[in-house]
Amino acid sequence: LRFTEYNTSEDILGYRSSVVEIFLKENASLVYGNVQNLSKKILNFNTVRAIQEKNSNLDCFSASFGSLLNKNDVYSVLKEGANVNNLGVSFSD
Repeated sequence: LRFTEYNTSEDILGYRSSVVEIFLKENASLVYGNVQNLSKKILNFNTVRAIQEKNSNLDCFSASFGSLLNKNDVYSVLKEGANVNNLGVSFSD
């Protein structure tokens, strides 16, 4: 299963905060992505939390473009044989 979310913003002063919780059952697999293309006037805070049962697999990626301030936190709780791959890229000036 694959799920990707895409976030954009107007060119106005603002704040964005999101929390994503992922629960993977035994032997489940998920590719989750978050792409942010935000105004350089946006404060952005993003948290991804995953709880993974035995032998589950999560591929998690985050791509951030723009924003005044960007903070991404990724947390994973893994049971026996569970696997997570986290990949992130950010571009700013």
